Amino acid sequence: MLGGRLLHPNTADPDERKLLNVVEEMAIASGVPVPQVYVMDEEPGINAFAAGFSPSDAVISVTHGGLKLLKRDELQGVLGHEFSHILN
Repeated sequence: MLGGRLLHPNTADPDERKLLNVVEEMAIASGVPVPQVYVMDEEPGINAFAAGFSPSDAVISVTHGGLKLLKRDELQGVLGHEFSHILN
């Protein structure tokens, strides 16, 4: 996905774990399948996007800056916004 790196569900990296946990929590709360999560390692800014035609084929991508700089509650806000795109 546009140079993104797919996160493995068993990653040991604490920031990647946090991101995957928040995505899983949001998916469960929204009643949609857990989307694949990508990180754009070459992007230092804070950004994220969702892509796909339906909740069943959606993916979420977060920049390296978003992964490393956002606190959990900030990440929840950003990902909540992305889930709104998946659901509408």
